[in-house]
Amino acid sequence: MKKKIYTGYLVIFFLILMLSILTMPVLSGEGKVKWIDSYDRALKEAADEDQLMLIQIITDTCPYCTKMEREIFHTDEMAKICEQVKCVIVNGSKDNKAVELARKFNVKGVPTTLLLTEEEEFVSIVRGYLPLQKFVYAVNSVIKKANKFDRSLKILKKNSDNLKAMYNVAEGYYERKQYDRALELADRIIESDPENKQDQTVKAYILKAGIHVFKEKDTKRALELLNHAIDKWSESPDIKVALYTKGIILYYREDKDKGREVLQTLKNKYPADRQLIARIDSVLKD
Repeated sequence: MKKKIYTGYLVIFFLILMLSILTMPVLSGEGKVKWIDSYDRALKEAADEDQLMLIQIITDTCPYCTKMEREIFHTDEMAKICEQVKCVIVNGSKDNKAVELARKFNVKGVPTTLLLTEEEEFVSIVRGYLPLQKFVYAVNSVIKKANKFDRSLKILKKNSDNLKAMYNVAEGYYERKQYDRALELADRIIESDPENKQDQTVKAYILKAGIHVFKEKDTKRALELLNHAIDKWSESPDIKVALYTKGIILYYREDKDKGREVLQTLKNKYPADRQLIARIDSVLKD
């Protein structure tokens, strides 16, 4: 009799245990991370709610895709990201949309994290596998910049002469590789404030230099723009960035020794700027 009672309790215990396991949120992310089940649905929701889309492009045969899925896709950190943007996984082994996105946005491998506007315009791309914290930092940085772009665009629509908002929008277009729009706004800033009284003109020159490097492939013109800004506004706080940009262009595109000299001079000039020193050191190790 006691054995039957014990067996009965044991069966009930296992039934309760199985029920609790079956009703727990599973690691597929359901109930935790809001992954939308198709690209088209993510696009519609992004348009309806005026949000960015995060498209995670993977394949079944990619080991680092599996690693990302295991370590990142179902975490609390990913859940917080998917509260701010519309998240969807596009599996290239099953969905031809992955090929279309790869061709359109220069996706060279998987895993790739692509961020687009609700109008399917490019915002940013994170290539390859990153550990959780680095991945979260990279994506959150993009979201933060996108929010800044949107706020600045609204300000600029209300006040077309606001140079700070104008620069923020130009920078946003530059990062989204909409170089013509960025160049137009950079030129407007330079024309509006040729003496850098509002501290946006030097930044506009740096932006123009970047456009000449990446769009026009004209490093000589880029260096001319930077040298003009450096010579004219040597006391501007943004000259540090202009000098760094000049050193990088020389180092990678023109003359490595001259680039190294500029960067080393910059280190000596700003010894207390640890972030700048770390960036320069990482370049000079190459």
